[in-house]
Amino acid sequence: MDDKVIRKYCRCVSKKLCCRSDTKKRLLEGLRQELAENDLGNLSYDQLSSRFGTPDEVAAQLMEAVEPEEAAREAKRRKKRLFYIVAGILAVVIIATAVYIYHLAHGAISYAEVTIETISEQHY
Repeated sequence: MDDKVIRKYCRCVSKKLCCRSDTKKRLLEGLRQELAENDLGNLSYDQLSSRFGTPDEVAAQLMEAVEPEEAAREAKRRKKRLFYIVAGILAVVIIATAVYIYHLAHGAISYAEVTIETISEQHY
């Protein structure tokens, strides 16, 4: 079987697993061995998915071997990480907007001062 197809399939399954990285590595290694042991010939990704199940289905089967507490901790950790990423992006956008507004206002004030000076000089 084409190793690229197995790697792509395992990568798709990996994305669906919600567990610690060491547990994920162990589960995926078992899946790779199972796929390598089967005489699959030269199956495409779609044919492999049809024969063994979609990555979602396989991940669900593999998750049955994971302790529920571990899965819950990992889900909570992922939510927390997503929150921090979104908060960081939001902070950068707010800071960039504030800097942009400051420079706009500062530029307008400078322009006004130069204009006033120019007008004042022309009248004297």
